[in-house]
Amino acid sequence: MCKPASDSSNYSREESWESKPKENIHSDNKNQNKYLLLCEGDSATGGIQAALGRDFYSYFSLKGKPLNALEADMKKIKDNDEFKNVATILNLDLGSDYQNLTHDMIVCAQDADLDGQHIMALLLSFFKRFTPTLIKEGKIGYLRTPLYYAKKKNSVEKYFFTTEEY
Repeated sequence: MCKPASDSSNYSREESWESKPKENIHSDNKNQNKYLLLCEGDSATGGIQAALGRDFYSYFSLKGKPLNALEADMKKIKDNDEFKNVATILNLDLGSDYQNLTHDMIVCAQDADLDGQHIMALLLSFFKRFTPTLIKEGKIGYLRTPLYYAKKKNSVEKYFFTTEEY
């Protein structure tokens, strides 16, 4: 289900990250949350959270496409709300490699369409620029979601990951 990229928490967007103590950012089970899923929007987060639960997973809903971290200057990146939130959640200091991550693995969870692929590439560029070691160590992954699925009555019969398969 989760493939390494190298081969939101449970708070609403309106709540301030800064007002939350670090130990409460992710969920009530802080020591059990091993994976942070960076999801493409609130609807994707809700569906994935319903399927996976909250025992081992934390969720963060991205708003739109992130900034291109390979082309943007450092001030723009540090001022970007999405990247600030991701850095805060993970306990990352932008500009230095990671030391005390709050999660064992970061999982990019986007739709299987072109926009989802673009969002994943932008997220990977952020991690490549600021924490390349995470990618080398296999701590960045992605959730491969189907593009289509076929149902027979009330059960899913088959998932399709490309238009050609469909």
